[in-house]
Amino acid sequence: IIPIKLIKHLDKTVNAFTFCYISSESAIKGSYDDTYHISKCSVDRFIKEYYLNSSNSRIFSIAPSTIDSGMTKRRSDLDRIAKYKKIHRKKRFISAPEFAKIIHILFSNDFDYLSNTVVEINGGKFARNKY
Repeated sequence: IIPIKLIKHLDKTVNAFTFCYISSESAIKGSYDDTYHISKCSVDRFIKEYYLNSSNSRIFSIAPSTIDSGMTKRRSDLDRIAKYKKIHRKKRFISAPEFAKIIHILFSNDFDYLSNTVVEINGGKFARNKY
């Protein structure tokens, strides 16, 4: 609820702002943790539907798949993670610096049209169809 309250507060008090919420692929596909899935999904849905008072403001969510970081390396299910990496379309996960670059680019004025959307960053992880 904190991201939602913060967005509403900014929308009432600031003329122009950019708010980026770090979501997760779990918001899209589900998770073993129902609370995590529902909370991420709820904020993403709010971001997609909330009508901002100023056309100079923007809100968006970034939903990465697994990030190759210390947190991932400390997980208790490393065998499962290795299996996912092996079948991943890119045969790797996104690195933390690579993910940070994407966030930085999306915050730039070059992308000021980007608003009320969820940007999925998964490297083709869910690609299934070959035409």
